[in-house]
Amino acid sequence: MRDPRPISYPAPEPAEGSGKRTDELAHVLVADDDPVVQRLVRVTLADAGYDVAIASDGEEAVRIASEDSPDAIVLDLEMPRLDGRAAFREMRQRGVRSPVLILSANGAHTARRELSAEASLDKPFDPTELVRRVERLLHSWSDDGAEAAGGN
Repeated sequence: MRDPRPISYPAPEPAEGSGKRTDELAHVLVADDDPVVQRLVRVTLADAGYDVAIASDGEEAVRIASEDSPDAIVLDLEMPRLDGRAAFREMRQRGVRSPVLILSANGAHTARRELSAEASLDKPFDPTELVRRVERLLHSWSDDGAEAAGGN
């Protein structure tokens, strides 16, 4: 039986001159039911200097997002117990305002527009592009003053 607690991985020290402060690692929640995708996204983002938590289904994603207020969420659309669209809507209903990147093989860009999510990326994806999109998501979110507007 799977341990119900989220898996959290400390990110490695950022490279010298990267501009990231080690005491302020961005916390990214990754919600995907595929263990291979979970590992790829976790390792990719951790190597880029992010703290990563994993949710294996939509219900777990909603619970973790509600409790932990991640800085960003990478969300698959097709997951058990609660699909990504329903999880997104439930998070927003619960007041979770973290920016969301939809990562899916099935209509990521369409879902982004439908849900008014902040970003999207199709599977299969280039890991470098994933990091670029997460960085852009976090920078634009903080630059827009989301915290002052009640965002996470």
